[in-house]
Amino acid sequence: MREEVWRSAFRISYRQIGDYRSAGCSSPATPHVHSAVGIDLGIEDGRILARKMVEGGLESYAAERHPVGARVIRQTRALTPLVTVRQPFACLLRDQMLTQVIDRSASLQRALARRIMGPA
Repeated sequence: MREEVWRSAFRISYRQIGDYRSAGCSSPATPHVHSAVGIDLGIEDGRILARKMVEGGLESYAAERHPVGARVIRQTRALTPLVTVRQPFACLLRDQMLTQVIDRSASLQRALARRIMGPA
């Protein structure tokens, strides 16, 4: 690379509406905004919303999904700095932690995957 052609600031927003139903959210992708660390949440929201629309129980959707969205936002807010760290020493510490701790424990890997990605 010889010259910089284009540059943009990358910022991650973390937002969630207070009440999914009163805000008129018909799309499960709109009630929360967060980094891609918790991207499966919108897919899970859509699956549950569709099931509730078909089987009934739509009135419980907001109460059921709002706490899940809040948890994912807390998790992504905590994990994003770890994933996006730029200082070389901090990167080394993070990578060593991942290699030494997480790579050696299959049960920890499964627990983290379930926590981050949600139910299959």
